[in-house]
Amino acid sequence: MSISPLQANANAALATIQVSMPAEAKALAAYVGAIVKKDIVVLGEDDAFALRDSSGQIKAFKQKLVLSEANGGLTRPVSSGPWVISAQGYEKWSEAAGANVIFPKTVIVDGVEQTNPHVVKDSSNGRVKGIYARAIAFRFSSKGLPMVRDWTTFYDVPGYRMIDLLAKAADKPQAFKLRPIEAGKPTDPGDWGSYAFDEVMALWVDSSHKDALSWYKNIINREKKAMDFAQTFACRNACKHLSGLQKAPANYWELAVICWRPMNGGLMKWDGTSYDSMLENVEALGSGQGQIALGAGEKPVTIEYAKGVDHMDAEPDLIGAEDEEAASEAEQAAPLDMTAGQNGTFDHEPAAAEASLAVETEPEPTLPAATPDPAPAGPVLSDADQKALANYEATREACPDEDARARRRMSIKPDAAVTPDQARELYRLIGNMVDGGAQ
Repeated sequence: MSISPLQANANAALATIQVSMPAEAKALAAYVGAIVKKDIVVLGEDDAFALRDSSGQIKAFKQKLVLSEANGGLTRPVSSGPWVISAQGYEKWSEAAGANVIFPKTVIVDGVEQTNPHVVKDSSNGRVKGIYARAIAFRFSSKGLPMVRDWTTFYDVPGYRMIDLLAKAADKPQAFKLRPIEAGKPTDPGDWGSYAFDEVMALWVDSSHKDALSWYKNIINREKKAMDFAQTFACRNACKHLSGLQKAPANYWELAVICWRPMNGGLMKWDGTSYDSMLENVEALGSGQGQIALGAGEKPVTIEYAKGVDHMDAEPDLIGAEDEEAASEAEQAAPLDMTAGQNGTFDHEPAAAEASLAVETEPEPTLPAATPDPAPAGPVLSDADQKALANYEATREACPDEDARARRRMSIKPDAAVTPDQARELYRLIGNMVDGGAQ
């Protein structure tokens, strides 16, 4: 329904009411007049509305935002756990809410100002030990008040490796074992090497086992992408703290989002030509200044400013969910029960420090018998079916890890032949995994 019919219907109703209820009609006429003057503009079936000032400029815009598993906005790091907003989901939210994220030039590491992001390397072998990445997210709140969240994210690479190893020890005991240090090397055949877990325990890995080789491959891939991970999570965490949104009620979430637009080209206006000055203003907040001018020559206003530090290794499953190179065993690997807060992210609640190291294991799915190869005398495949099989085979060759995960979801053995319909579904699942990993 367009605006004109709405106005016509309202005017007709007012004319009818005017006859018997003149006072009430006058009040309604004032409201309709405000709408006609574009103080409020209604679009469609109330899916969105815009608030305008006296000059007709839009000041605020409200719309519906949908985050779901299907559109990549939600992810479920643990199969039995809650749905949480993915990095891609926070990008969707920031666009709808008018939030902006910038990466300052510096980050504080152990009290020292360093280049952002800052990489910490092991002096003995040159491998990455950790990365500090800082992001600043800012927007107008739903009440029109300026808000800034300045968050640093630390990716502890060895810490994440140990958490992942502990999960593997529960899920793949033939290749990974957690043993007391005094017990020494496992007696099982294999080429065993150990990682010191603490003063009492050690994690042993059989480097000759295929599961161990696959784990090493994935760990190396993640170390190569550690910089991207840290910056992606820095952006995600800044938006998380700015929005206050973390855990979704289900795999489909419909939200009402209000986006305010400044009329003066001030702090929250995104414009590449004014990026340097905007960056300077926002960084000034981090140096202790709680007020800045939103526009040239304007009186400084107070900004709601908060900052903090998050640790990515506090939620290892989410790293895997965001990783396009995730190990093929990721969906069945046992997660550590050491999360806290609404979605177990990085909020440093006391419960996180006291969390249990108990490991939850997930039963292996029961796999049906392999789908037999099509009989030679069977019906001739259509062009569409042949294309579906060809597309799947090419994708399977390019993405073997994702293919293995997709086959487990569909309870298809690794080497089993597939039908055209199965090929289409496997192709779709692999595509979703690859797209989701790029978040």
